[in-house]
Amino acid sequence: MKRTILYAATLLSLGTLCCNLGTQAVPTTMISQITASAEEAAGNLIVQVSGLSDLSGVTITVTGNGKTYTEITNDSGQAVFSRLPVNDSSGNPITYTIRETIPDGYLAASAMTMTLSAGSTIIASIPNTEKTYTIAIDCKDYKTGSTEPSGDAVLSGGSYTVYHDGEVYDTYSIDADGLLCEFTLHGDSYEGEWTVQMNEAPEGYYLDSTMQELGYYEGDTWIALNSYFPQYTHATMHLSLLPISGRFSIQGHAGDEIQVYLQSSGSYENSRITERVSLTIAEDGKATQTDMLPYGTYRIQNLTTGESTSARITTYGEIVAVDFQDSPTVSSTAVTTTSVTTTTTTSTVSQNISRYRLYDSTGKVLLSSGTYTEDGRLTVPDGGVTEPYYLLRVEQGDPTSAIGTVMTEKYITLHADGTYTDADTYISCYWLYDKTGAELLTSGAYTKDGKLDVPEGGVTEPYYLLRIEHGIPTSPVGTAMMIERIVLHEDGSYETYTETNNTLYGDVNLDGTINMADVILLNKYTVSVVDLVPIALANADVYYDSYVDGNDAMTLLRFQVQLIDTLPYTAEK
Repeated sequence: MKRTILYAATLLSLGTLCCNLGTQAVPTTMISQITASAEEAAGNLIVQVSGLSDLSGVTITVTGNGKTYTEITNDSGQAVFSRLPVNDSSGNPITYTIRETIPDGYLAASAMTMTLSAGSTIIASIPNTEKTYTIAIDCKDYKTGSTEPSGDAVLSGGSYTVYHDGEVYDTYSIDADGLLCEFTLHGDSYEGEWTVQMNEAPEGYYLDSTMQELGYYEGDTWIALNSYFPQYTHATMHLSLLPISGRFSIQGHAGDEIQVYLQSSGSYENSRITERVSLTIAEDGKATQTDMLPYGTYRIQNLTTGESTSARITTYGEIVAVDFQDSPTVSSTAVTTTSVTTTTTTSTVSQNISRYRLYDSTGKVLLSSGTYTEDGRLTVPDGGVTEPYYLLRVEQGDPTSAIGTVMTEKYITLHADGTYTDADTYISCYWLYDKTGAELLTSGAYTKDGKLDVPEGGVTEPYYLLRIEHGIPTSPVGTAMMIERIVLHEDGSYETYTETNNTLYGDVNLDGTINMADVILLNKYTVSVVDLVPIALANADVYYDSYVDGNDAMTLLRFQVQLIDTLPYTAEK
């Protein structure tokens, strides 16, 4: 699916390009060898051209009374027409029309009409005007729609190179007012292919080095600089700068009220609506914003506990983690964040706060910030061991290694005394659909060798849709939200199905078109605000890596603002 790169343009001035032609009566004595008497009813005409680097060789035509006369200008730029009739057969004055064949690189002069007087010579003057075109290129922040930058970004700086027929025309930097460059083309020098490429993005903006064609829109029609542009004298092409933006994922106590705002604004109230967000920690102890905030340093305030911290967004699509989980709530007592030692009359028992989480086979959180003993035993959930498999996620320490090891995640078999072993079969919470989107298997179990359950009736489809939420059987457990078309075999093994012709990449809302509504819906999905049906998820894999995440949201947005022109986008490996 190809999309023409769009740089919207505002035609600042069409201008009125015409040549003023003047006439002057000259006595016959000023023109040697040209005579006409009143009795002959004939007159003489001299057409004088000017403004050309070479005045000779210009074709001049004079028409009147049904006849056409043609002369070529001499080295002085004159075309001489002798003894032209003054009156027609009825004695009425003849009106003559004078035209110039337009020299290359010059504007067309308006045709001139005149009548002659018997026995006199008229000089008609044609001042030629060279074609010139002023092209101005400026840059605007895509999010603000103006030269006002988003967040802590800086619009000035960065550089672009303009190319003409593949050769460097010049390299320019963005000024503080957003102007990239302005240059004038003379004559027919506009001809050829004009392109522009970003070499270095200004601070806080995404670097897109795609070679873009220069041009503008006239109504709904794209006009390339190398096509119809010469009808205008001045046009401005706007380049959109995509601001770096990301999200904050905040952990805390359920019900905590959180405010996030751009720190340089001074307060939440003073920051722009696009540079602040209010959140409430959900029951699972997390809150993630829906809309991305632009590049910059942000103040994150826990209004419930009074704590605050600062964090930066520096990479497009990143999710920055902020943790208020160990802070006390208003009604609680202080919580020790490293270790506690309890002294009794018989012994001293050390317990470590590992901040691990325990999930059941459906992905439900059973324990958050669980405590394990020095022998590596876990806390058993209320109600005892009821699940065949659990998912253990350790964030601050591994019970079987030194405290400080982070992000260990695996499926385990848990025992009533808190000991555990690695699980032989994983509950991956995967879904299997046929090619029409009909659900065949939900929360299927797969073994360590990565084999899936086979639907009842065996393998009947040329391909299936596989959606995984809690883990990928052939990679470390914990990777989430993969969906891909697969070829399934009777033994449960599978590989990726490569035929993608039936997928309308980017059509997330399944309305048959691709627009900003799809971008908004995909962004909501990536922060778990909405769910998507399998076919929509397949369409959403525009980054084409079998995952639906922030990379896809960024890719679809870039497609919508014409920074890329093809979906799916295959990332360089």
